[in-house]
Amino acid sequence: YVTYVDFILYELNELAQYATKDHFDRFPGLKAFNQNVASLEKINAFIKLDKNINMRFNNKSAKI
Repeated sequence: YVTYVDFILYELNELAQYATKDHFDRFPGLKAFNQNVASLEKINAFIKLDKNINMRFNNKSAKI
């Protein structure tokens, strides 16, 4: 099962990958973790929503 902490770690990993471009290369276990979370049916559907593609981190006020 997935917990709240899993979602936090997922988002932190995505942010680190976005910022460094090599985060997942350096930490393949974390890459596998994120792939597993992202492959969950409902999570995958949520990630693919247009509104999430345009507001990848936090919301529209995020400056990254």
